[in-house]
Amino acid sequence: MHNYSINPLHNYSINPLHNYSINPLHNYSISPLHNYSINPLHNFSINPLHNYSINPYRNFTISPLHSNNIPGWYYFDRKNICTGFTVNVNGGAFLILYSNNLERLSYWIKRATGYSIFDENLYYIGFAESDGSTGFNVFDLNNNWIGHLK
Repeated sequence: MHNYSINPLHNYSINPLHNYSINPLHNYSISPLHNYSINPLHNFSINPLHNYSINPYRNFTISPLHSNNIPGWYYFDRKNICTGFTVNVNGGAFLILYSNNLERLSYWIKRATGYSIFDENLYYIGFAESDGSTGFNVFDLNNNWIGHLK
């Protein structure tokens, strides 16, 4: 990436390894392990197993298998292949990433400059930062660019 303002290797304010306020390992308010309001195991309103409105198996309007106009983002890998989609919860404060086969892949928790990404076991696995336009660039914990949301 050549735009240093959206590259966490060059802009430490958007790099959770350098800015602890956006790192859920240091800022417990954005960690589902410490803040139960953003933990789907404790807050059933953000758990698709309990809230069918955010479950694409139960709500066809949010499933790309049944609708051409889902209300979330699409996830693209580095080769620009669409490999999933998100379901927005609470106005985008919380996202759930599903594969194209409706497999739940990860939870995304909104923070000041993007999203912190957690796997099914709520382990911190990556982060997303604004792409400077209408989406987000996605990085693993080693700051490797792995995809984007549009």
